[in-house]
Amino acid sequence: MSRWLVLSVFFLVGCTVNGNYSAEGFACDEQDLCPSGFDCLAGLCSTLPAGFDGGNDKPDASEQACVPFVDLSDTFEGATLDAQWAPTTPNGTSLEQSGGVLRLTPGSINPIRFVRIRSPKLNFADRRASMEVVQMVDTATAAIAELRVTITNQDYFVIRQTGGDLQFGVVVADTLEVRAATPYSPQSHHWWQFRESDGELVAETSPDGQSWTEIGRVTHNEIPEFRVAVAAGTEELVNEPGSLHIDNVNSGSSLCE
Repeated sequence: MSRWLVLSVFFLVGCTVNGNYSAEGFACDEQDLCPSGFDCLAGLCSTLPAGFDGGNDKPDASEQACVPFVDLSDTFEGATLDAQWAPTTPNGTSLEQSGGVLRLTPGSINPIRFVRIRSPKLNFADRRASMEVVQMVDTATAAIAELRVTITNQDYFVIRQTGGDLQFGVVVADTLEVRAATPYSPQSHHWWQFRESDGELVAETSPDGQSWTEIGRVTHNEIPEFRVAVAAGTEELVNEPGSLHIDNVNSGSSLCE
């Protein structure tokens, strides 16, 4: 029986809003937390017992939903990229934002080039970083879209889509080792996330930014800080690579009482 089926036997309760209980199963987040004795489970208050893990050794669903975000936020407003992001735009690529959405467009004439934004070093211990994939590069081509957690420019962990496959991998000296792969689904893989837990980085996807499915994990040797990067590019000539559009960086429920 899956973890989510097991969870269905527990009753959901309301969170308090302005001192009053809301309807059953009300969503909880940073502003409207669950009352004492209840956990914020995938955005809803639940009586799930602490430590319940659905019969395996992975963190339970409430832990996944309630891990705080790294110190990085959604700021894709106006015409200028926020100072928390450092852009890289090789010749032929483009980076633009409007309406709160960031658009990364690979070049169609220059292979092996990536347009990228990268954060400063961030404390990742028991934290997470997520983003909504509003539009994917053309999945019928070899164009690439990535969410990276980086040690250096040449060494990083990655969630990657290319050629219609969603991959989780480790890059060492610019060489990718794919650890897991599955057919890409715009619906099931609409949100991407890296989450740190007990010396491991866990790669996850979600249809709604609330309930997450693990696609892979790797031990990171207790490195305390990482950079977050988002990239779109090609490793061969692609005539029509399309664009990667992202939104809602680190949005959703992150705290539990």
